[in-house]
Amino acid sequence: MRDDLKAANEELPAFRIEKIETLPVSKANLLTLLNEGMGAFLKSYEIVETVG
Repeated sequence: MRDDLKAANEELPAFRIEKIETLPVSKANLLTLLNEGMGAFLKSYEIVETVG
């Protein structure tokens, strides 16, 4: 995709490489994911690197 954007002379957007850790998969945690969204299901989140 980046090569296609370069060939079309379009600006390349920056993107982040992220590391996420979720709660263990269980019935209760899956219901939390469905009812409250991804934020409630994440245990930890880290931006490893920004490439741009």
